[in-house]
Amino acid sequence: MKKLLFSIALVSALYCCPVYGQDNMNVEETVTAAQFITLLNNVTDTYTKYSTVDGLNIRKFPTVESKILGQAYLNTSFDVILEINGWSMITTEDGFAYIKSEYLSDVETIRSLGKFKITHYCCEKYKHICGTGSGITASGTKVRPGIVSVDPKVIPLGSTVIIDGKEYLAEDTGGMIKGHVIDMAVATHDEALKLGVCYSNTYIK
Repeated sequence: MKKLLFSIALVSALYCCPVYGQDNMNVEETVTAAQFITLLNNVTDTYTKYSTVDGLNIRKFPTVESKILGQAYLNTSFDVILEINGWSMITTEDGFAYIKSEYLSDVETIRSLGKFKITHYCCEKYKHICGTGSGITASGTKVRPGIVSVDPKVIPLGSTVIIDGKEYLAEDTGGMIKGHVIDMAVATHDEALKLGVCYSNTYIK
């Protein structure tokens, strides 16, 4: 639980992505912003919930006719203040916004991406076949075991990728990493050669 701060920024910035209109798929529940504001004095904490779909509409008011302020990808996290009649009030940089509650979950959603080709590269810092030796990823973080290079058109940078039951952070890219290919960072060049190439079912959350 987090202490309620009206100036809290929306966790995970609102992304620009196609409008799928998930909040238009069901009958509208009758609720107004005034009902939420009336109950704010009784709220002391917020709680975290996660988007269960891509392209989730974030609305100015709790109605499907209201202006769309932005959208969110699967597993975007939100600080939820209140839930009334199928709508959740969330914190944003500018105050509040609203999301249909049915598209929020207490836990992150694990989604299958299918089978990927898994290659390996090492974290050794000298320039060689595994990389430039700079030790810095496309995300600006340090290259280290536990991160993977991905095609950001398939797996967004910053995502958590699950391969063979283990979690890895998608923080890097590569000129040869296109489509269903993942390049996994390991400690040494010898380890990268030993692990070679394999194919594994891959999941994202």
